[in-house]
Amino acid sequence: MNAPKQPNYSSDESRYHVPSLVRALKIMEMLSTESRALGLSEIADKMAIPKNSAFRILTTLSDYEYVIRDSDQKLYRLSKKLISLGYEAIDEANLLEKSLAPMKQLRRLTGETVLLGTLSSGKGVVLDIVPSPHPIKVVVEVGHQFPLHSAAPGKVLLAFLDRDECEQIIDQLEFTKFTESTITSKSAFRLELARIRENGYALDRGEEVEEIHCVAAPIRNHRGNAIAAIWVTGPKTRLQKHLLDKYRRQVMAQSDVVSEQLGYGKTTHRHPLNSSAASTD
Repeated sequence: MNAPKQPNYSSDESRYHVPSLVRALKIMEMLSTESRALGLSEIADKMAIPKNSAFRILTTLSDYEYVIRDSDQKLYRLSKKLISLGYEAIDEANLLEKSLAPMKQLRRLTGETVLLGTLSSGKGVVLDIVPSPHPIKVVVEVGHQFPLHSAAPGKVLLAFLDRDECEQIIDQLEFTKFTESTITSKSAFRLELARIRENGYALDRGEEVEEIHCVAAPIRNHRGNAIAAIWVTGPKTRLQKHLLDKYRRQVMAQSDVVSEQLGYGKTTHRHPLNSSAASTD
């Protein structure tokens, strides 16, 4: 049995601590070291706190599903909720690391700029970029924001978002017309998202910048949620129709590589790589 790890803080910092929160955290740490469920009295004794204080803390933790209470035997044990929180932290911490090699592979295969991005407060944000070696190429800064209704990564992130959340964002979009190809109505945009869900990827053929084309695919976490997008972008003189069809297969393949490393299941039959529905027409 492992003892709980000692906290890392100075004595000066401890005066800012919330005593009840500290007790709750210590109770969870203690329960994590136990191989069996414990009763209220035993928990209070181990923590050297009053029984009524332990009861209030455990009731709160149980109500928020961090602790499971056996109502028959009146025993307490940790739930699996902390595991899911840990996975979310791992997703964020590992996304850039897990994506870099697939991004470099995409650049090697396509010769074009490869980017990684995500949703943040209802906007698309670039997280990483691997620039093309070509003298004429697409280059943006990390942190650059992209529109959701016209950029391929924005569309693919919305398409695989929870439907209710997706609708909330759609209702807030302004549908600014950047070019003659930009989608400017909610009805047309919803049809576009439906096609993206069916095909597993999104295209931008001059919808944001007339001379720029790109193709994007979602990156999923262990729960199957699309937490990011990976995409290839370049001038339309190079990314013509036949190459977009080729590159979208490569983008989808590398998005699967990252997704699997983040805990997503096997990719068999997830994307219609060879179906007629995946046409770039």
